[in-house]
Amino acid sequence: MTMGNTFRGLLATGHLPSVAKQEVIDLVRTEAPESLPPGGTDGQVLTRTGEDGLAWTTVQQNVITTWSKDQQATAQGFWIEVSAGEPASPTYTTADGTTVPVIWQKPLDVVVPVVPETPQWDAWNTTVLVPSLVGVEYRITAVTKDGATTPRDIVITPDAPFPLGVLGVPVPFDIDVQAFATLGYTLPAAFAWRHTYPDPTAVVVFTSDTFDRADGPLVGSATDAALGGTPILWDGINSTSHFTVSGSALRITAGTAWGAVKFDTGAENMSVSFDLHIPTGMTTVNDIMTISLGSHPHGIHGWVWRFNTNAGGKILVHGAGHSINTSQVMHVGPLEQGRYTLKRAGSTAILDTPDGLHHEVSIPAIAPDVDGTWFGIRQSNLTTSAPNLDYAIDNLVVSTIGA
Repeated sequence: MTMGNTFRGLLATGHLPSVAKQEVIDLVRTEAPESLPPGGTDGQVLTRTGEDGLAWTTVQQNVITTWSKDQQATAQGFWIEVSAGEPASPTYTTADGTTVPVIWQKPLDVVVPVVPETPQWDAWNTTVLVPSLVGVEYRITAVTKDGATTPRDIVITPDAPFPLGVLGVPVPFDIDVQAFATLGYTLPAAFAWRHTYPDPTAVVVFTSDTFDRADGPLVGSATDAALGGTPILWDGINSTSHFTVSGSALRITAGTAWGAVKFDTGAENMSVSFDLHIPTGMTTVNDIMTISLGSHPHGIHGWVWRFNTNAGGKILVHGAGHSINTSQVMHVGPLEQGRYTLKRAGSTAILDTPDGLHHEVSIPAIAPDVDGTWFGIRQSNLTTSAPNLDYAIDNLVVSTIGA
């Protein structure tokens, strides 16, 4: 029995003989199409259409399209608007007229990693200084003049003294400053300050003392007010026996135990002038004396000017609450005979020396406020083996600034 399309008569090698090969070729030619369909472009392929048809077709590629705001709003049935302020409209309408509600979502808050620092107030130059902190903005929120408060909204430029002349209000006045969190931040608490700016030109003599009276202990006596002001009783702390009235001057004698004399002026900002008499060749490794303005009742701290005869002489100052190690040098050179003036106004310390030199330094404030209203003179630990360490102060004038 024979079967259709079965080739017979294979060679011993297993290959078709030449006659069989020709039969295969004829079969292929009979089944193949006579011609390809017209057309065809790059990327197209031939596909079968039905039992006998062929056609050129394009293979669909993966196409990435942009998902628009309209598509998102339509797909979810609403639109989420993330903004610090309330959306302008409660609905959103797509280009094809579909209207969906708007859901308002505020940005997430981030806690500011630092607490706002206290501004630095400079009453002498009528400026305020604030630091540049990420997430924090300082603003002047109000100005009070003669009891009347006016709201303000002035951003303070950081890292440089901000002149308060922009307020258009003459001193004295009070300002309110508040720290605000910028967009995306929040503060752990409210931070606001009120500060009084006195008139630095309003200097009033509080008391004065020429010490032109009988010799004796200073503590317990009263200032004579011969150069202005009213008489004030001298107070003291610790070893006050080194402060005596002698030869119409305040004589401060050597000793190993420190002491201080003082009185309350009622004002943080003050000016002090005096004549200093120092023996020739006076030298010691310690401060010969310190003068405090705006101290607390102990009378030995506050804003401290240190008079030092070591290493050629110098005068240093440090602010209330600051360590003695942070003292700033205001004057270098031998301590001269003559008249000195010390002033404290806000964060500014001022020194005028007998040689006519004028010195000013700005000292950052320390929180909490540690200022006081006392004036004090402290005698430092001086050796008793050098009698020439005695010195004298005369014609003392203590004034308040901005009162």
